[in-house]
Amino acid sequence: MRWVYMITCGFLFVTLVACEESLVEPVAIPDGLDTPSFAVQRDAWVETVDLGGAVVYVDCVNDGQGEELLISGTLRWPVRVLITPSGNEVWKWKIDYWTETPLSQLGLESGDVYSLVKAEDTGGSITKPKGTQYVEHWQFNEWYANEDGDKFHTRGKFRLMIDANGDVKLDRYSEFIKCPGKP
Repeated sequence: MRWVYMITCGFLFVTLVACEESLVEPVAIPDGLDTPSFAVQRDAWVETVDLGGAVVYVDCVNDGQGEELLISGTLRWPVRVLITPSGNEVWKWKIDYWTETPLSQLGLESGDVYSLVKAEDTGGSITKPKGTQYVEHWQFNEWYANEDGDKFHTRGKFRLMIDANGDVKLDRYSEFIKCPGKP
């Protein structure tokens, strides 16, 4: 084993002597390329959305007879965007329902006013420069009650996927409205 040690030490000695004589000059880096940008870009803003004037039909309100409801009120839509060095864009949002004018719905036949009791809405999207180009998702849950204690719950989900060729690969929307205690 001693001969392996001597050969290794000799090899290292020869390598060190050879490296000392041939120093490598540093390569000049062009201006502007000396600090690569690996920083993530961030942006955020808040949109205010007025839903006033929209009409929806809810079949289980008005004592089960159903009726059209006129929506009024505003909500805030805070959006956060993150852009990675690879070019991916990630958007996230969560709706703020508790504005100066929270959502309410007026029964056009009965005159019942359904006020927002509880709500949640989240979503986001991802845009990629390679592969699957675009994916978006969101969901909402809203609970309403009127002055008589009648309630309804509305829930919706949305999914969208677009491939690199611009073809829609997935497009789903589902929504249901349910009045507790009523079929």
